[in-house]
Amino acid sequence: GRVTFFSIELVHPQTGNPLPVSQLEDQLRECIAMADSLPFSRKKLGLLTSQNRDDCARARQALLKAGGVTMEEALEKLESGAILLNLDDEAPVSRQECGELFWTGGLKSGENRWFDKSIQIMVTNNGKAGLIAEHSMMDGMPVINFANYMTSVTYGKAKRKSIQQKEKIVAIPNPTVHDIFGRALAACDPTLLEGLESKAWKAFQKLITDHVLHVQSFQGYGSTFIKQSGFPPDAFIQVGMQLATYRLFGEQVGTYEATQVRSFLHGRTEVTRGVSLESEAFVKRMSLRPKRDEGDPSVRQEKIALLRKATTAHAKYTSLAAKAQGVDRHLMGLSLLAEDGESLPDLYSDELYVRSKRWRSSTSNLSHPRFNLWGYGEVVPDGVGLAYAILPDSCVFNITALKVTAYTDKLAELLEEALLEMKELVAGSSSSTRSKL
Repeated sequence: GRVTFFSIELVHPQTGNPLPVSQLEDQLRECIAMADSLPFSRKKLGLLTSQNRDDCARARQALLKAGGVTMEEALEKLESGAILLNLDDEAPVSRQECGELFWTGGLKSGENRWFDKSIQIMVTNNGKAGLIAEHSMMDGMPVINFANYMTSVTYGKAKRKSIQQKEKIVAIPNPTVHDIFGRALAACDPTLLEGLESKAWKAFQKLITDHVLHVQSFQGYGSTFIKQSGFPPDAFIQVGMQLATYRLFGEQVGTYEATQVRSFLHGRTEVTRGVSLESEAFVKRMSLRPKRDEGDPSVRQEKIALLRKATTAHAKYTSLAAKAQGVDRHLMGLSLLAEDGESLPDLYSDELYVRSKRWRSSTSNLSHPRFNLWGYGEVVPDGVGLAYAILPDSCVFNITALKVTAYTDKLAELLEEALLEMKELVAGSSSSTRSKL
């Protein structure tokens, strides 16, 4: 397809108020018409931003050197824009399709991105929408709040507001739709651009084909059942994830759960560590394969007691982490105090310490009634990314890993197995419980 970046006018230059929805629509239609008139051979500069940071920086310098002031102005125009809206020529239906498209764009729409942009919104032909947030500058809650506002203000509501407040929301004469890189590309050596794009495309193809994403849409239960059973929902699901990953890896592994510390000025995150003595006792008692021995009342009571201890311990750690009483950010801060050439204390090279913070299971919970899915990649090659949402009557897990590990399908199955086993444990082991699921 034709991948082109345009700039449009969003606000009135005098008042700073947004332009009427109808004028924004007109400008977007003009973008589409202009893109359709351009040749397919137009270089896809967005691919350069998909590379690792060093290669991306080098490609940017090469563009600036080749395109001079014209390229510098074009990059400034794109990078200073309030937001980037990507119109994808795709029509995803399932959570799986949406997950793959909105995560990376995939091999078809990945070129229709600028991955260095703080926030990109994607909209498809059939009205599905998603966003990519660049993590180094923001965490989950600001993105949730932003997306919450967008999904609260319907298109119809925005159009009505635009008309009702016509004394404030005023159109401008002849807004300019600008082909951002048009002149800059013409000033560059085509051979150089071809080389940059070809290198980036090969790396992007490998990145996409090496990874796999699997959506587990668990309909067994959600926060309502967990609360009614007397457990904190996030801790309950985290312990379920401990059981599932214990069965996947054959042992407990370093597990990271992002916890917000936004009660502090400039506060971002601390780690809640999912592995504890209490979670170890529970997963080992549940064993690497289901024993189905909860019919024995004494066994069931023992397992429920261990589950309660594990969830209580996890909830306590989360509470401490939210108050900046975790260990990981503190120890990271101390390590950063070391001067060049100064050796770190022995703790930092201790085998157990190093293994405990090698996050083979990287987890995070963002739950919202109007979001279908969210996620990210694994953080170590032999690990999994495990993003999840806990809704009143269901849970959604977005599992990512390198394809060669074959982890994602297995973990999706093991999550379902563990969560159903835990429901049977706390709700009673009658056959009616199982048949309802």
